[in-house]
Amino acid sequence: MTTSEVYAAGSLHPILSVVVVVGVTLLLLLPAVKALVRAVRRRRLAAREAASFDPGAPLREGEIVLQGVVELAEGESVAVRVEVDQDGEEAESSGSWSHTWTEVDRRVIVAPFYLCLDGGARVRVEPPPDVDVADDLDGKVLVRRDRRVLSAELVPGERIHARGQLTRVAGAVRAASGYRGQGEGWCLRPTRKGMLLSSHPLAEGLRERAALHLRHGMILLLAVACFHFAAQAFYIGLFGQLATSEILDLNHQIETDDDGTKHLYEAKVRLPDGRAGTERISADDYRALHVGDTVTIRMSFFGWQLGPEPALHFAVAIAGLLGSAGLLGSLRRRRVQSRPWYRRKLKSHEQGRLVDPE
Repeated sequence: MTTSEVYAAGSLHPILSVVVVVGVTLLLLLPAVKALVRAVRRRRLAAREAASFDPGAPLREGEIVLQGVVELAEGESVAVRVEVDQDGEEAESSGSWSHTWTEVDRRVIVAPFYLCLDGGARVRVEPPPDVDVADDLDGKVLVRRDRRVLSAELVPGERIHARGQLTRVAGAVRAASGYRGQGEGWCLRPTRKGMLLSSHPLAEGLRERAALHLRHGMILLLAVACFHFAAQAFYIGLFGQLATSEILDLNHQIETDDDGTKHLYEAKVRLPDGRAGTERISADDYRALHVGDTVTIRMSFFGWQLGPEPALHFAVAIAGLLGSAGLLGSLRRRRVQSRPWYRRKLKSHEQGRLVDPE
């Protein structure tokens, strides 16, 4: 009597099953590890940022974070100002109106200004055109019904943090009488990574990003665990012991519902421990098998599986692949949307219709 190799209905080929399991695992696990590494790095950066900032420490050349009060340079009317143009578009759904504001242009107006430190020192700041300004977008002007301008500006007297490259240059700081001194003074310029001017503590943003990456990493690890739990039949076929079982009965059922008629085929087998087990099989296997034939199975502490090799169910494979892609896309969108406004394209959704400017 020959032993047949029969797999449960809907099972993928063993090689394809291995490819899907490994692929989904790597697809989720690598971004999870990357997110956790990012979380650790940003926590360390936040701790280093907080520990390295000492308002009473003497100034030194090199990359540094300074805190002080903004003072305009002589003859200038602005220090740093960012203006964001947004176009509005409204939509109606089931009688409910909403509108979306989308960024279409951005302007950064910069001029040299001075940072007055608590110790009395005055540092000339020369921001680049691509300076990052971590300030609130509290300015809003409605130009027309579907166009508005948001703005953020560092104003005189505002206390800010500034990260950049501190150097000694000639005539960098003006004297109290208003003319530019001829001696050397301190000047803050951008590093290779640019310059950041913030009205909020710098470590605060790093801690928020660390918490976000930690959440995403844990969500991805949970998704990996859920997928492998759903694929437990695959691991029964991978680690279970080979055995043979006799077919006790073959059953053909016909079910009719709104979607039409379905033909279901089942095989009942006698397991090595004496129990009977039932599994769905394909129509071709149903026609090829007979009561009394023997089939190869895999037995483990967690259950049993038809077939000698690990096989993943088609539905589990599709759910794993599509679910992983959807989850990664959703987390990426959330990560991008949670970036500071100065590092992403501004887009916001609001309820109601667009209104005319007063």
